Amino acid sequence: MEYLLLFLMLSTFQNGEQIFEMPKNLKEVGAVVPDYASTTVPDTVAVELLIDTSGHVIDVKVEGLVDESVQEVVKEAAKAMEFEPARDSLLRPVITWTRVNIALCKMPNLQLKSDSGIEGEVVLELMVSPEGNVIEAHVKRSSDLQLEAQALDAAMNTHFPPSDKLRWFVLIYKFVK
Repeated sequence: MEYLLLFLMLSTFQNGEQIFEMPKNLKEVGAVVPDYASTTVPDTVAVELLIDTSGHVIDVKVEGLVDESVQEVVKEAAKAMEFEPARDSLLRPVITWTRVNIALCKMPNLQLKSDSGIEGEVVLELMVSPEGNVIEAHVKRSSDLQLEAQALDAAMNTHFPPSDKLRWFVLIYKFVK
């Protein structure tokens, strides 16, 4: 069993100032990428989101991915996000830069389901200290309690690069055969 980790850090720039924000909600992401084991992907790619004034993602650009099937999963995950609507009267789209880290990791002692492809998905919301330590982790959505426990354990043991700000992250664990 392996899992694909999509790590989404949302960094919005407004008037030259970087603001971190969480999406309002995450919708179901059901894409299946065939044969992860033979897929070569970089550790980090840049994703540019164009968000309309109502908070919907209207366009996604992915840079740095060569495998089209993985690129489609990243796009679908990004399009599933919604943001808070614009607070002012100016009607303009907002461009948000998102970094996506992708890693294949072995997961021991998991019961496999009979079908192929993605076996389950756990979406977590994390609060990370400026030192890079996970302060809080909350499950936003889970397809299986056993996967949920393992995803929470993995997230709580993750150390992030230091920053001068408190940060919010969404982790999407996709468990696959």
